[in-house]
Amino acid sequence: MKTYILIVLLCLQISENFAQGQKFTQTGVASYYAGRFHGRKTSSGEIYDSKKLTAAHRTLKFGTMVKVTNLKNNLSVIVKVNDRGPFAHSRIIDLSQAAAQEIGMLKTGTAQVRIEVVGENGKLFETETPKEQPKKDTTSVAQNPSKPTPTDTTFLTGNTYSLWGTKKNPKGMGIQVGSYGDLENAKDLCKDLQKAGIQETYIQVGWSEKRIYRVLVGAFTDEETGKKQLDAIRKAGFDGIVKKHFD
Repeated sequence: MKTYILIVLLCLQISENFAQGQKFTQTGVASYYAGRFHGRKTSSGEIYDSKKLTAAHRTLKFGTMVKVTNLKNNLSVIVKVNDRGPFAHSRIIDLSQAAAQEIGMLKTGTAQVRIEVVGENGKLFETETPKEQPKKDTTSVAQNPSKPTPTDTTFLTGNTYSLWGTKKNPKGMGIQVGSYGDLENAKDLCKDLQKAGIQETYIQVGWSEKRIYRVLVGAFTDEETGKKQLDAIRKAGFDGIVKKHFD
């Protein structure tokens, strides 16, 4: 009964904040859905898809857009609330696997985060519209693999590279095993993968308020083929999700 009353009071406070034009924020521990929930129906009636950027929250309305920031590495992701939870009292939000990957908490399982409401009904508020991403630089990046000198300025948004900064163009699907805001961390993961015998590694450069370096393994013709390779990745001590390479 006490828990129920607290939830009701929190809902009333959230409604009052929105009515007064205040921005709802909350700080606490985030977790993410286990793989077995993929394909199941959420509380909103939508089917949970581990590759989409969604989340569960105890009180926020379905369709609320929430910015989640990992306070350890300052990586952020925007998700849509479409489910209820988490039900562990120490946690404030459950993220999809893709969202957890974006803020670098896939390996740790949980993270201390700050959440902010930035939209509703599945859309961002006008003041939260993301800045236009930098246009892709189509200039060829000439690198000598025998003398690698990759820097943060040679890994350009919208492109894919080898560990050494050589531009690559893998097709189909890959297995994303890491996502970082720092290039050196991405390169270190590539080295760890190669030490474990996984040689085909790529660094995919994306954008989410700032440059994101995603480490992908392999190039598979379809998603199912990629999923079959996940076992080998896990046996080597890593984990990941199947993700599309850039076209």
